[in-house]
Amino acid sequence: MLLDEIVLNEFTEEKFKQQFFAYKDEKTDRYNKQVLVAMGTDGVDYKTFEKNIESFAKNTCDRVASGRFFFSPFREKEVPKPPYIDLKIARKNKKIRTLSIATIRDVIFQKLMYRAVEEYCEDKFKEIDQMSFAYRRNKSTHMAIKKIYSLLNEGYYYVLNGDIKSFYDEIPHNKLKVTIEDFFGEENKLIGTYFRRFISADRVKYEDYKGNVKKYYKKKPMRERREKGIPQGGVLSGIVANIYMYDFDLQMKEILSENYHNAKYFRYADDFVVITKHKENIHKIYKTIRCLLNEKGLYLHDIGEKTKELDLSNVEKNKLDFLGFEVSPKGIRIKKDNITKFKFRIKDKIDNTKIYKKNPDKGLALLIKKINFKILGNLAFEDEKNLCENCGKLIKERSWMNYYEIITDVRQLRSLDTWIRKQIYRKYYYCSKVRLNKETLIDCGLESLEKTYYRHKRKKVTDNFCSCKKSDYYQAEEY
Repeated sequence: MLLDEIVLNEFTEEKFKQQFFAYKDEKTDRYNKQVLVAMGTDGVDYKTFEKNIESFAKNTCDRVASGRFFFSPFREKEVPKPPYIDLKIARKNKKIRTLSIATIRDVIFQKLMYRAVEEYCEDKFKEIDQMSFAYRRNKSTHMAIKKIYSLLNEGYYYVLNGDIKSFYDEIPHNKLKVTIEDFFGEENKLIGTYFRRFISADRVKYEDYKGNVKKYYKKKPMRERREKGIPQGGVLSGIVANIYMYDFDLQMKEILSENYHNAKYFRYADDFVVITKHKENIHKIYKTIRCLLNEKGLYLHDIGEKTKELDLSNVEKNKLDFLGFEVSPKGIRIKKDNITKFKFRIKDKIDNTKIYKKNPDKGLALLIKKINFKILGNLAFEDEKNLCENCGKLIKERSWMNYYEIITDVRQLRSLDTWIRKQIYRKYYYCSKVRLNKETLIDCGLESLEKTYYRHKRKKVTDNFCSCKKSDYYQAEEY
């Protein structure tokens, strides 16, 4: 069966509606029951969309079948990169990421399209299974980090930690469109058409709405053509990025196999790591990679900037920063920037929770609930179990502790536990003039990062999680 036929089978009114309600559930914050479905530039919020779901489903599926589906412009939103929280400071330090927010209809389209092409893509990506880890089924940051750590302990001490300049913003459309056609084949014209329309969808800069999305209830957005790059943060963005880098990954596999037998390569989106036992190979590999990327219209940061050459034989001095982790032969730790960001968010919860002198325990209970939710995510609610509709197994919840459960240095968690308790002590005493102790907080249900870590380790052997979904597409954004 042609891929185009699979796409048409996926775009039925019933599947469209099912996908919307699954998306709504995925975006529902179980802590305060808020639905966090973002509104796009068409001015349609999730309530209006749900009310008119029959019309949206029929119209979209009819347009897809006839080749008349076009994307609404994506509105852009800047978010700070760790450790920055304040957007103004992040802008000043050039530490921002620009996300592209699609309309609800376009999000559902992307999800259905992803389902249609995922099997085909994964079959092709099997050739680079041990290299490519981002936005893929049954692949995760954990797998990449564990493999790197294992190799470091086998004597692969010399590391090239590469970063491609403005990867999502700079991918040239002329080369990307040819790559998409070659990847899916000329016979799958419908898929080729919609992927080209996705990468070329207009953008709406933040200055057009300045955070006031409701402006689009009455006014059309000021759109701008996207001459290069792809929308970052979309459901299809990751798979488009992997398709574009597919031939690069194959070239790296061949080059390392032929010329550098003791070198290994791992890529996660626009970040990659090459590790080897021979220091003299690092600079040669860097030059090779830079040439290959230039042929694709992409550019590698110079060594000493965001691209780093590391000697991890000195375990006290050097470490690899990758995907929110610090990795060395000594162990796996949480990156310092991410510790800083976590502390900021906990402090924000504490500062913005009111504790009244007349009934301080009520405020304390609410504060502990907020902190537990930050640590555990939806697992903080014992009565909530997220089961997969396909296989009936437990879906692994996204949470801070789930993301960092593979670290080996528990002292970081112990230190964070102490820091959290001290912040609560100060807040409670300031508001009530009563001093708390560790036992009281434990009795009140405050989760311990260290104990949660060991609990995860014990469950690891027995828990059988669902593998139907992409492993950590959103977890990667969280780090």
